[in-house]
Amino acid sequence: MNLDAKRRVADPKALAASLGFGGASIETLETGCKIDVHVVDDTTAELGLNNYVYTLKKR
Repeated sequence: MNLDAKRRVADPKALAASLGFGGASIETLETGCKIDVHVVDDTTAELGLNNYVYTLKKR
């Protein structure tokens, strides 16, 4: 992997954008355990667990 590829992978803004997050801050519900819920928009939240990202959609 070349240096430019490493920088893209490690860029937190690019990673957040790839998950649907926009803006400078992310609203987060901290549960006090290993799971934090991050709010993408009014109908979408995401959480990470065991190297997977789970998307929760409001119906």
